[in-house]
Amino acid sequence: MLSEAALVAKRATLRWLAQRHPEWTHQDLAEALDMSRSWVNKWLQRLCQADPVDVLALHSRSRARHTPPASIASQATVVQRILEIRAAPPENLQRVPGPEAILYYLHRDPDLQAQGLPVPRSARTIWKIMRKLGLILDPPDARHQRLPPREPLEEVQMDAHSM
Repeated sequence: MLSEAALVAKRATLRWLAQRHPEWTHQDLAEALDMSRSWVNKWLQRLCQADPVDVLALHSRSRARHTPPASIASQATVVQRILEIRAAPPENLQRVPGPEAILYYLHRDPDLQAQGLPVPRSARTIWKIMRKLGLILDPPDARHQRLPPREPLEEVQMDAHSM
C-alpha cells in the first residue's frame, strides 16, 4: 500500500497528465500511473470540481477522526457525579446502584445537562471508571487448584453414591 505522500504525488501527476493529454482515456491514465481505472475516475471527478491550483484537493477526504474523542474519565465533574450516585442513590433507591442504574440517572441529571458535558453512552464505560476507582472488584480466579500428586501406593478413600 502506498503512503499518503506517494498518493498525493500520484494525484498531482494525474492532474498534470490530464491537463497535458486531454485526448487520453481514463484507461490510458490508469496505465500511465499504474493505478486502477476506478481510482482515476474518482480523482478526476474530484480534481475537476476543485480549483486547478488548489493543493488541498490532492489530499484524501477521509471522514475518520483525526483526533481521539475526549475521554469521559477525564471529565472530573462526570466522574464525581458517578461517585455521588454510587454513594447516595437518588430517588430512594434501596440498593447500591450498579453501572446500568448510574447510567440511567446520569442521563437524567439536570446539572450535567445544563453544563453540556458528555455523559457515557454505555454502562461499560461507567463500569470501567468504577473499576479503576476500586468500587468494583475483579472476580476471583475460578480456576481449579490442583492437588499435590499422591505418593506411589498411597491409600485414598473415596465416597461414591449412585442415582
